[in-house]
Parts: sequence; C-alpha cells; structure tokens
Amino acid sequence: MTTQVAEVIPLSLGQPADFARVRALLEHARFDEQTICRGLGIANISQIGKMLPEGLDLAAALGSPTLAVLARVFVFSRTVPRGELERAIERPVLSSIVRISLLMSAPFDSSVAMPPPGWIFRPAMCSRSTVCARLRPV
Repeated sequence: MTTQVAEVIPLSLGQPADFARVRALLEHARFDEQTICRGLGIANISQIGKMLPEGLDLAAALGSPTLAVLARVFVFSRTVPRGELERAIERPVLSSIVRISLLMSAPFDSSVAMPPPGWIFRPAMCSRSTVCARLRPV
C-alpha cells in the first residue's frame, strides 16, 4: 500500500484573512532578517547555521517571546510545545498559521508544533518596512 504525501502532510491554502493575520503577526513581531541578526549578534543570516538555539535565551536576545518562538520554529526549524505557542501568539493568529500550513502538530506528540516536514522557511527579499516570506520545498 502506497501512502500519498497529501495523507501525511495535508497542505491547505487558507483564506486571505489568514494570510493577513500571519503577515500582521510577522510585522508586529519584527520577524525580519535585520532584527534576527542584530538580536543574535551575527552579521547576516548566512551565519545562522553556526548558531544553536539550545542554551540561548532567545526571548532576551530578540526582545520578545513571540519573536523567540517564531525564530525557533522558522529560523532554527525546531519544534515548540503547543502551550508555549499559545502563550506567545494569539489563538486566532495561531489558527491561521495552522490553516495555511506553516505549522502542524508533530506526528510523535500532538502537544508539539513543528513546520511541515520537507519544507523550510526562506525569507523573501523585502524592503525594510515590509515583512514577507515564502515557503519553498526542499
């Protein structure tokens, strides 16, 4: 029996309002390359591979628990306990993030959220005043 990718990773497109909520979250949290690099003390995002988030107080370094959670998931590709996500991100926004398939429950533990396997976050080139992002398959 063959398992289809859609059975394992059900991707959905969401609604325009979902994308608007997620964009507002990213803008409000200042989830952009300049802020992340400055907080982590690196010159550019290409140096992120030399950083390990374990042992770092990302909330202190980045100045916000919300930005810390976003960095752990989308920059460092780490899982995050659902309770921590719910404390850092308002429920309607978190629901939108799930609806547009940026996060899913980890198959090994539904209390943990993770990016869908096979996808990584790559920031798109944007002006300093605009936060935007796109997903690309690996």
